This record gives sequence, structure tokens and C-alpha cells, in this order.
Amino acid sequence: MLRVTDAATKKVTGSLRLVPKEHGYAPADLLMYGDRAFVRLPMTGLAANATDDARVRPDWRPGTTYTLVDLSGPQPKKAGSIIADGDHVDTRMVGSAVRIVVSSKPDIRLPFDDTAGGTPPSERELTERNRAAVRAAPIEAWQPRYEIIGADGSRHAERVGCERISHPKEYTGTSMLTVHTLDLAAGDGTLSGDRPVSVAADGNTVYGTASSLYVTSDPQAWLPMPIEEPPAVPDTLTPQA
Repeated sequence: MLRVTDAATKKVTGSLRLVPKEHGYAPADLLMYGDRAFVRLPMTGLAANATDDARVRPDWRPGTTYTLVDLSGPQPKKAGSIIADGDHVDTRMVGSAVRIVVSSKPDIRLPFDDTAGGTPPSERELTERNRAAVRAAPIEAWQPRYEIIGADGSRHAERVGCERISHPKEYTGTSMLTVHTLDLAAGDGTLSGDRPVSVAADGNTVYGTASSLYVTSDPQAWLPMPIEEPPAVPDTLTPQA
């Protein structure tokens, strides 16, 4: 529940439920600009069930809801929402511009090992199967998805256009990083101006300046840590004098 409180009287002047009543509570982040509030809410959607194949993404597909709230009237009201398919990385705000960074996985199905007690395939064979599945994946598998919900409840499913997807010269990961840019001071007071861009890369830390946005990753975080063997304990203890 989003509540608006008058700072002078310390009284609640308006409220708006942002999640279904049965959810009860959900953690949220809040950004403000003038009479606009921008709220981030976690959301989890159930992906299509896999029967004879596995998916790069888990069965429970992560997602995040970003909602713009109009505070100009006597009661707050939703001006629109964006549901991004993927994990929320971070948000940066400069002036009225909000930049959201989301990390998602290509929607590619990988074959199961279905030998059923027979001779299991070699690691090389499994690798070739996976490579074949990646090569056969349609272009839509690589386009990050998002959904725009209007103030009237209308819903429009979107994908990041191919012309707005790029990749670095050197391999930096299997994720897709998407940046959504929204202007909270837009004249129409909606989220219609979003034109996201994506890059094939991993990232988990976001830095922002007035003119630039930087997303970095730590490759060392995914490397196995060496395990040192404990010192040997002698079979017998030497009595102390």
C-alpha cells in the first residue's frame, strides 16, 4: 500500500494499493520527481512448464514491476507500469530521467540427457547438443521481453528491437543487460516514451553520472575458491611437562 502523508499535519491524505490484497506486503523502492512517484516492486511469474527439455531460465521466471504514480490529484492513481522479464540490477536517477538496468537470460531450451539407464553421452556430445540448440533458437529467444500496462489497464507485450541490441567485441557473459530510460517529467505523464537498449553481457553493479551510465561485473565472483586442506592431526599427543 502506497500512502501519501501531509508533512505539515502528519495525516495520511491518500493511499493506493499497488499489489493484490492477498499479497499483503511486498518490499518496494521509491523515487520521486515533482508530483510523480516511481515505485519498484518485485514480481515472480511462472514460466512455461518444461517436460522433455530444460530451459536456460529457471521454471520460476524472475521479473520486476515498475509503476508510475500520479500524485497531483486528491488521491494517488496509477499512470502506468512496466513489467520487465528478468532480474532487477539497479536504478539510477538524474533529474527527471530514470534508468533501470535489468538482467535476463536468452529463452533457449536445452535437451535433457534421456539415456534412461543406457550409456550416457560424453561431455563432448552434450556440448554439441547444447550448441545445436543455441544455433536453432529463433531470434526472439535473444530479445529481452517487457510488458507495458497503461493507466486504463491495457497491456502491450513488447520485445527489445534487434537494432537496439548489441554485443561487446569480447565475450563478457551469457546474460542480456537491458536499460530502460523513463522521463518522469514527460508531458503525457505515462511510460510510453521508453525505448530500451540491450547488450549481451553480465553485470551486477551500476554507476551513474549526469551524462553516462556504467554497468560492471566481477568475473572473479563466479570462480571456484581454492579449498585448503587442514593441517594433519598426529595420532598421539605428546604429554606436556
